[in-house]
Amino acid sequence: MFYITVKVSSSVEQGDVLNWNDTNNQWEVGSDISNTFGISRENAYSLDDGLNYIAKVSFAGQVLAKAGADIPDIGGKLSVSNGKVVVDTNAVHEVGFVAPVGYQENARLENDLITVHIR
Repeated sequence: MFYITVKVSSSVEQGDVLNWNDTNNQWEVGSDISNTFGISRENAYSLDDGLNYIAKVSFAGQVLAKAGADIPDIGGKLSVSNGKVVVDTNAVHEVGFVAPVGYQENARLENDLITVHIR
């Protein structure tokens, strides 16, 4: 389990895809996978009465992410839309993949937490 605790926006929730915001100097929900991105392993929380928020964020390896659409049982190439992961069968990038559905698991629907692997 690879993660780093980083400064995030107060609205970050488990499974959100995050990008760096230079203006606010923190990780925020985003959809840019052409630069460094991470996925939050937990909801943002504060240790200083709401002045700063932090969360454990994965930048590589296996992590649970929010689905941005219904996910095909076969999984596929990882892409991002509106801060959530989707399968893009036409993607030319190789940033990771969405795992196939597991044995006796239910279909994965939009907003479910699903297993992905970031490369």
